[in-house]
Amino acid sequence: MIYILYGENSYSRHHFLTQLKTDLGILDNEATLFAGAQLTPAHLSNAVNTIPFLSPSRLVIVEGLFTRFSPRKSAADTTPKELVQSFSKAAYPIPPTTTLVLIEEDISAQNPLFKALETVATIKPFPLLKKVELLKWIGDEVTKRGGGITPTAMNMLANLVGSDLWGLSNEIDKLLQYSRGKPIQDSHIQEVVVLAKEANIFHLVDALLQRRVAAASLLLRQLLTQGVTPSHLIAMIARQLRHLVISKDLLNQKVPEREIQHRLGLQEFAFRQLITQARTYTVPQIINAYQLLLDTDIAIKTGRREDDVALDVLVAELGKSK
Repeated sequence: MIYILYGENSYSRHHFLTQLKTDLGILDNEATLFAGAQLTPAHLSNAVNTIPFLSPSRLVIVEGLFTRFSPRKSAADTTPKELVQSFSKAAYPIPPTTTLVLIEEDISAQNPLFKALETVATIKPFPLLKKVELLKWIGDEVTKRGGGITPTAMNMLANLVGSDLWGLSNEIDKLLQYSRGKPIQDSHIQEVVVLAKEANIFHLVDALLQRRVAAASLLLRQLLTQGVTPSHLIAMIARQLRHLVISKDLLNQKVPEREIQHRLGLQEFAFRQLITQARTYTVPQIINAYQLLLDTDIAIKTGRREDDVALDVLVAELGKSK
């Protein structure tokens, strides 16, 4: 049996593969895994034709093989047909005791190896879920784990985390633990998911103002991975810097902290973090960071730089600013 698994939804792909191993009676350490970039037809042929030992079946997994055969822009870069034929012959026919799984993030319909194997393989696409599918997935997962969630909370969670099912799965676990058997509400998501992102924003601003480039770059990548878009990230950093300037000014005017918190409309956790920063940084530091952030926003909106590149430049510029 040959499977071709492709698509950006690595979470669903992973769970399909886990279920396949269970169905075949194979443990994780009994599967044979190859990186497609280094694999030769001879190694593949040897792997799929080896008789299973102490197991009813043999599972061979190859990641990234189709990438080697992606259609090239130049005719000079075309993969030799002989290599395509060698790999297709190595993969098929296959012994009934062996299951071969070929995994790829993206495959063109014009990929020659894909075209050679598509008629003899079971093809399973794993695209990112659309909004309606995402909401159903969240509801099903919460129910499966013994909890409940309101429709508005489900929608809020989907909007905050996006289509990253790994991230959603982690957030659902945290929310179920936090709600303690009660249905997950909007307030739970605000307290668990939103504040976690806000905490990372506070740490990112800290790192930016302290010119800790490595730490700022790491936090930047974490937030982007969590589903925060570059434009939204700029808005969040700008909001934090604006709150810092306001807090700094009000503190200098001897305005009580509770009054500052009321004026800014911040929850206790967010306000405590803000006041700590406001007492630590100078106004020129904050204004300089704000100016560089503005330059970054303009560079993105005018098309001078790609979003992620502009953010990397921002971190570097703040790292060397005085």
